[in-house]
Amino acid sequence: CGLLKYVQDAAFIILSGFIKGDLHNWKLTEHDYALATAVFTHSLGPVGAGGFVPFDFEGVLQGAATCFYAFVGFAAINPRGNEVTVYQPDQNLGKNEKTKEKIEMKFRVEGSPLDSEPEAGTSNILKSLWFPTSTFPTRKSGQIVYGCAFLLVLLLTILSLILAQWPRLVFSGDPVLTTVAVLLLLLISGVTVIIWRQPQDPSPLTFRVPALPVLPLVSIFLNIYLMMQMSTWTWTLFGIWNAI
Repeated sequence: CGLLKYVQDAAFIILSGFIKGDLHNWKLTEHDYALATAVFTHSLGPVGAGGFVPFDFEGVLQGAATCFYAFVGFAAINPRGNEVTVYQPDQNLGKNEKTKEKIEMKFRVEGSPLDSEPEAGTSNILKSLWFPTSTFPTRKSGQIVYGCAFLLVLLLTILSLILAQWPRLVFSGDPVLTTVAVLLLLLISGVTVIIWRQPQDPSPLTFRVPALPVLPLVSIFLNIYLMMQMSTWTWTLFGIWNAI
């Protein structure tokens, strides 16, 4: 039903664009520009000379972020949350109960020595991050994933803020911002590898995110980057509605 809804929405937008669209907007003249600047201003600055993408790529991203979070983002969060209750492991207890019991018992056997093993300095900590001794998830591996995921969100937020606020300085080779962006990318890559090295639950599930951890990482980055494109006024309104 959700996929059908998105297809219907996309078809409606495409058909409306063909019906309401004006080909003249693709070949605006200087006279059109003069008329537009007399009555229209924008936070990005003066309107461009007309034609395709007058606000450059930054304007496209801001428009995409506004449209996405005003329609798809806020409207789809609640329905998606309700749908994920369908994929709880409790639905499959009858079929996979014995398998899960065996796995849980193996967790206890293999996990207990690992959790009780004393840390012997930084080298042992790094070794346990890159080379987990257990092939099954343990409490320690779960804590590592949770901590790395929190760190990834923090690093991606800083990187997205830099790319959203000073994109031209970063890509033009500004020594400070470019160095910071490169260091953030290296840290993000390292933390991603640590998550990838941790063992995963082999039990069959009805729903499982593919391409872990790359696909969730890309999804988080795109969402945070688009959120950084929102204006201060939009964030203020969002905060007011949350408070209400």
